[in-house]
Amino acid sequence: MWLWVIIALAALVIVILLLLCIPLDLTVQVNTSKSPACKLRLLWLFGLIDHDLRKPREKPQEKRKAGTAREKKRGRSIRPDTIYRILRTTGLFSQVKQLLAGIVNSLKIKHLAANLKLGLENPADTALLFAITGPVNFLLSLLPYDITIWPTFDSDLAFAAYVQGIARIWPILLVFALLKFIFSLPIMRIARILVATRWKKA
Repeated sequence: MWLWVIIALAALVIVILLLLCIPLDLTVQVNTSKSPACKLRLLWLFGLIDHDLRKPREKPQEKRKAGTAREKKRGRSIRPDTIYRILRTTGLFSQVKQLLAGIVNSLKIKHLAANLKLGLENPADTALLFAITGPVNFLLSLLPYDITIWPTFDSDLAFAAYVQGIARIWPILLVFALLKFIFSLPIMRIARILVATRWKKA
């Protein structure tokens, strides 16, 4: 009996690990000339699952519920001395740095193209702006992405942007980075501080 339970749990763990090894593709499209200006889509299982990440508008009733929840949370706010103790936790910032590095390592930009247009009210100021930012355009040309910044002398147009990018996310690397952060010694110390503070309030 126990053998089958262990086999089932092991099989479940293997399936979860295999699913985490399948990358996610996050597509971003920004076009200021259209509405909505930003589109976010999440693709998984090599495009079999396609989810739109645009947040739906909240209904008035939902907004009232959210406001009530915020009011309840205010009574459970953390005291300034507790925040100070948390920030003084040894090794906290190094763990945050490792977490950010792990998140960056779990991401890979597959495609990035951007076409930006900038302009000021005075055409002379626009020309001066792009004369100053010339080195920036040169550095952008060295990147492996198609990024261009153009001046616009149309007085009615101050800024226009079209950005399209695809970032590949490896969930297995992201989960490992989060687990390493959560079960690190500094985070355990912070959890102990929060539990002790909560216990005193109770």
